[in-house]
Amino acid sequence: MGPEEYDGGLAYHAPNLTVRVVHTERNRQAVTLVNSEIGEGFTARARLSCLYVHAGLGPAQHVVWSAGTLHALEKALDSQAAALRKLLPTLKSDAAARLLRECHGR
Repeated sequence: MGPEEYDGGLAYHAPNLTVRVVHTERNRQAVTLVNSEIGEGFTARARLSCLYVHAGLGPAQHVVWSAGTLHALEKALDSQAAALRKLLPTLKSDAAARLLRECHGR
């Protein structure tokens, strides 16, 4: 479901999964975060770039976050959307909890 607008970004929700896209003008970054409850009330939050790398989908450089100009923001969002599309099957699998645990807080 979504997008849901909130201060500084957008959120998309699925059962036991929230994807947040945050744009910070001060830091000139666009960052995608994935939140999911991974057991006994513990919710893990991880950057898309870490999840992408730990899932074996490619290097962190494939997930662009620099957004200093409108063109750079567009490029960052396109790369993050492509990375998320590749990652979604893993996030729907049994490997999701392990992956989120590995990347939580990084």
